[in-house]
Amino acid sequence: MARHTQLRTTDSIDTDEVILLNSQVVDESDDLVLLEAPSGDARGIFRVRTNRERPLENKRWVKIHTNAQELLGGSPDSVAVSGEEAARNQLRPCSEMTVAVADKSRSVVEQFFGQQRLVHPGMNEVRSQNKRKIKFRVLKEDAHPHAPGKTYFVDPDETKIEYAAQKQETERTGADEEDGGSGDKPYSTSDPEIQLSDVVGLNGAKEHATSLVSLYDDGTYDELMEKYSDEIVSKEGSLLLYGPPGCGKTMIAEAIANEFINELDRDVVFIQVSGSDILSKLQGESEGNVREIFEDARAKAGSNGFVVLFFDEVENLVQDRSADRVQSSRVSITNEFLTQMNKIEENVLVIGATNLPFKIDSAASRRFHTKLFCPHPDANQMARKWRKSLNGVKLKSDTIDYSKLGNATKGYTPAEVDNRILGSLVQTEVINEYIHGSPQRIDESYLLGKINETDPRTIPEYVSKIDSKLRGQQMSGYSELKEYIENNRDLNWVEFVLFQSTNN
Repeated sequence: MARHTQLRTTDSIDTDEVILLNSQVVDESDDLVLLEAPSGDARGIFRVRTNRERPLENKRWVKIHTNAQELLGGSPDSVAVSGEEAARNQLRPCSEMTVAVADKSRSVVEQFFGQQRLVHPGMNEVRSQNKRKIKFRVLKEDAHPHAPGKTYFVDPDETKIEYAAQKQETERTGADEEDGGSGDKPYSTSDPEIQLSDVVGLNGAKEHATSLVSLYDDGTYDELMEKYSDEIVSKEGSLLLYGPPGCGKTMIAEAIANEFINELDRDVVFIQVSGSDILSKLQGESEGNVREIFEDARAKAGSNGFVVLFFDEVENLVQDRSADRVQSSRVSITNEFLTQMNKIEENVLVIGATNLPFKIDSAASRRFHTKLFCPHPDANQMARKWRKSLNGVKLKSDTIDYSKLGNATKGYTPAEVDNRILGSLVQTEVINEYIHGSPQRIDESYLLGKINETDPRTIPEYVSKIDSKLRGQQMSGYSELKEYIENNRDLNWVEFVLFQSTNN
């Protein structure tokens, strides 16, 4: 007979595990447990993990993964649990299955299924493999239908496994069309593939990212606290990236999230928000969007998960309340943002990115405890950019001097190399030449010729745009940006306009 017990959900364990915190729930010899929906039409067998050294007094208390709860339906309190009814001979052997998995995780998932495993079709599985959290889903197919809630036994020697691409979808709300809602959440979630090594330059930001990941490792944090106290060591929970556009702020944010996903032994979620996407013409809706985003982030972090919450174009969201002609609705949005930032806990890291930090409300700026300046790369870093961009090109010269390309694009941004030179000039010509039967070979002189057809635009425009702010002393607190503008006035807008006029 199934034993009813108090259940609580968690997202900090593998989905085929159930943590039993009281030794009386199952027999000493059991390592499987049966969870059953009240109706009895959905059930699943899960592995158990016990903590017999610290039982919760007389409570029968079981933690289950939220995915298992969703599979069984209903609330945790209505789920029945039994160790006595869960037996290995109840596990159905799986003859064939299709596994949906993101391309970047496929090889790790294939290693995971190199051993005997339990799977629960129709449920998003979250497992540990090689100290990484991997996510996949066993699909239902007409050829071998799986009943809801059933548990299948996968044997690498007996089970035929096929793999399908798993697409990341923007999360939806349950908003009804009758209410005028589009059903879209004002943010997207994803598993970023960008690594710190993919980012050109920004060495200071990379070092800070590495230290952040170490800080959130519980063992390292405890040791640091013991030696230095919380006066020096603290999980600050907020970071502002600022500097000219096209220089890698978004990439750094994604790379930080990727580091947490790969290194932190928790379920990590990356939420990306564009400041302009939150704004609405409807009274009070923008503030509601801000509140919803933070509430969802806290919910996804749960008791032992982690969320990296990234606000791009954050200056559009938290405008300076003391500015002339600022709308009352914008003041309300900033106020709501400040309120939510005050509620941030250690398992949510908020990252903001902006090209115009002096437009951010001063109180909001102070909420970002760490501020990292992200300038455009120097010539040496641009040389590395060229090497990385051309790495996959087979029809290229082996004698390209990347340092020459780096020097020739000093003052450019990595985005300009990708979009204007390689993605526009080179791409157009390469395609035309190939179509006409004369494939273009990429060599140093060819690339230098294409560079000479262009000019740096992003940085001169940026410097010119905010130089007046510097002269008006509106960049207090951003000394690195102030110094950057002063040092790059030689790429001034007047020279840029004259250069354009001469060549047009």
